Amino acid sequence: MPCEPRGGSPFQRLASPADYNPTFEVPRFAYIRPALDLPTADPYDTLGVPSGASAEDIKRAFRRKASFYHPDRNAAPDAAQRFREAQAAYELLSDDTRRRAHDEKRQKHLLDDPVAVARRMFESYLEDIE
Repeated sequence: MPCEPRGGSPFQRLASPADYNPTFEVPRFAYIRPALDLPTADPYDTLGVPSGASAEDIKRAFRRKASFYHPDRNAAPDAAQRFREAQAAYELLSDDTRRRAHDEKRQKHLLDDPVAVARRMFESYLEDIE
């Protein structure tokens, strides 16, 4: 069992159990959590809507998730976290410019339909060459 003696070298043998320093703590590194406006999960999956959903469908899905996971109505331990995730997903998808940027990022990483996105990228590349 690794331990550090009081006032001595860490390589020194302990003379007795009284020399053990129980207050010695290993420093812990804090994990920096991403901001709420940048959800870690895909917002479409969080709300349960397809990527081509209309604004009304997104609003309806958000209201359904928000009413189900609201901390005042749901006693589950992760209800508040899921409510915040749904809120962040709705904020991202309800803003047209942020949604467009997210959709472009999804296409860039081939998340939607990899074959169709790769084909479109290749065709636009060929058009740029000509």
